[in-house]
Amino acid sequence: MREQEYFQTAVIPCKDCGRDPAIAGFLTFTKLEPFVGAGDKRVLLLGHSPKVRTSSKITTTLDLMEHRQVRRYVVTEVLTPLGIDLQSCYATNAVKCLTTRMPEDIDGELRFMESAFSHCMRHLLEELALTKPKLVISFSERISTLLQSQFAVHRTIRPMKELFGTLQSLEVHGNTIPWIPAVHVPKAKVRRHYFPEQTSRLTALSREVSGLLS
Repeated sequence: MREQEYFQTAVIPCKDCGRDPAIAGFLTFTKLEPFVGAGDKRVLLLGHSPKVRTSSKITTTLDLMEHRQVRRYVVTEVLTPLGIDLQSCYATNAVKCLTTRMPEDIDGELRFMESAFSHCMRHLLEELALTKPKLVISFSERISTLLQSQFAVHRTIRPMKELFGTLQSLEVHGNTIPWIPAVHVPKAKVRRHYFPEQTSRLTALSREVSGLLS
């Protein structure tokens, strides 16, 4: 598949961030393989970075090859309410390299995610061009902010509390791509704030999403 070939030949050897002294020390340059469903890739799932809070070995983006917490959340709480089969998805991260610490634990003054994404964005653009998704679903407010700053039609940064579970649009190279921001794998306090409202919002979108993907 072209997207997998691109990842192997262009993303894995990439060390562009190594030339940025503000962030190079936080990067290992190890990448996670994208998740590539067995069906037609109509949906692109976008995580923030390969680093997650778990002691388990992660081998694919969003840990979608294993039946653990992240996969259960993505499938049960996001894809199923929308009527989407995981096998119709391609999953990648906005920041490709594994970091030595969680991005949110890195000094905020470095604006780590913004700096790293400025180097990784060309890879995401190529993945979008190769997969041609009919829908993008992003996970976390951090990624929602990055996408809005670069691709959102309105170009106004809106908080996740307004956007989660709603249908928005991205403008990428003159093409409009439907986009749904979703919260990241929620901790208990986040679950209380966002659930079951996110599930309700996504379920309400299922018919419209079905039309987009058909």
